[in-house]
Amino acid sequence: AGTTYGFMVYVCAADNCDVGSPTGGLEVTAGALPSFAADPLTLVAATQTSIEVSWTAPTGLAITQYELYFDNGAGTGGSIVNQIYAGTALTHRQDTLNTGETYRFQIRASNANGMGAYSGISSFAASEAPGVPQNFRYVSSSIYTLQVGWDTPAAVHANEAAIIRYEVQWNDQTTITAVQTITTSPAFKVASPSTPLTAGNTYRFEVRACNINECGSWTSQLDLVCGALPEAPSAPYVITSSATDITLGWDYVGKDNGGVPLS
Repeated sequence: AGTTYGFMVYVCAADNCDVGSPTGGLEVTAGALPSFAADPLTLVAATQTSIEVSWTAPTGLAITQYELYFDNGAGTGGSIVNQIYAGTALTHRQDTLNTGETYRFQIRASNANGMGAYSGISSFAASEAPGVPQNFRYVSSSIYTLQVGWDTPAAVHANEAAIIRYEVQWNDQTTITAVQTITTSPAFKVASPSTPLTAGNTYRFEVRACNINECGSWTSQLDLVCGALPEAPSAPYVITSSATDITLGWDYVGKDNGGVPLS
């Protein structure tokens, strides 16, 4: 690969051959046309009116030119025919876009032997990252489970890109386990680890929202102890009373407190 070879074609009769064609010969460098991976574009940065993408040079022969195309916000169907960049750089920023709109991109490249095929399609939106989920909180628990919940983030700007998922990170702070991630669709704003937890151990949670481009910042960390809520005490009863005060008492005969010390 990389070696250049010259070719000429001759038409020969019984006694002689004509002059070779093409004149001067055809030079071909051994090597395939450039080929990109299915999803070759990486988002560098996005604002409300711009998208900047980057890519890595395909392996093989030296690239002589890249051609970047987008659909001008045409949607999820149809051809991607608007060429927005031609050159040898590995990044491009497209400005004057519509806030919140999703744009589809494709790239192809040429080398000494010609132009390669179009890459797969990458989609990005002219939008900033989502805000932080609101009201991150305890929802419920048992001696084996903990469930947390949150509310939709406040809008960072008008017409922002839609949230496509939430990511919840958690781990056992008592035994210092590896951090694990739970992913939920935007319709579900609660999450619980799928594996049984240990009663009495402390678990740490945080959540963030993600759009088509990237994820926003994490919430503050929420530490919870695995365990059921205590059983209800008895109805209160009067111990003493006078003209100016009443002393009440109650009994607690709960079988256990679910692993969480009573406070």
